[in-house]
Amino acid sequence: MLDMPPMPTVAPTVVEHVLQWSNSTVRGNYFLLEKNGQKLTAILPNSSDKPVRIEPSLSNGSAILNRLRTFASWRENWDGEGAAAPNLNAIDIASNFLSLWSPDKVKPEIVLTHDGLPMFVIDNGKMIGEIIVNPDKTLDYFFEYADGSMKGDEAVPFEVDRKPSLLSDLALA
Repeated sequence: MLDMPPMPTVAPTVVEHVLQWSNSTVRGNYFLLEKNGQKLTAILPNSSDKPVRIEPSLSNGSAILNRLRTFASWRENWDGEGAAAPNLNAIDIASNFLSLWSPDKVKPEIVLTHDGLPMFVIDNGKMIGEIIVNPDKTLDYFFEYADGSMKGDEAVPFEVDRKPSLLSDLALA
C-alpha cells in the first residue's frame, strides 16, 4: 500500500436557511453559493432542469424582521436594568403585523420595551410615535403630529389575517 497524503475533498458550500411564515417554519439548505455582480445568490436543489435562485431581500421590512428574530434569543435583563425577557408570542404577532404592513413609505425602527414587547418607532418629521404589539393580539399606539395633534389608544384589536385599519388611520400605509 502506498503512503499518500490525504486528498482534499471539495463540497459545495452549504448554508442553512429558515423561513418563518405565520406559525410554520421551513428549513432547508442552500447549495453552491455564487457571486453574481454585487449580489450573492444561492441555488437550491430541485427536480427541474432550471436552478431555483433566491436572493436576499434588502427591503426595510426584511431588516425589521431580521431584528425581530434576534430579539427571540435575548434573555431576561437584556438591557442590564432588569428588563423582561422578550415575549415570543408578541414577536410572532409582530412578524404577522409586519407582513401585512410592508412599510416602504415609512421606515420604522423596531425595539423592545422594558416589558419585552416589540415596539415599532416612527419618526419621519411629520409624525413621531410608536406601536406596541401585545401578546393578546392587540396594539397600543401613540402618535404626535407636526401640527401638534395627537392620536393614541390602547388595546386596539389586531386580526392576524387582515391589514389593520390603524395603519391607514395613522397614514402609515
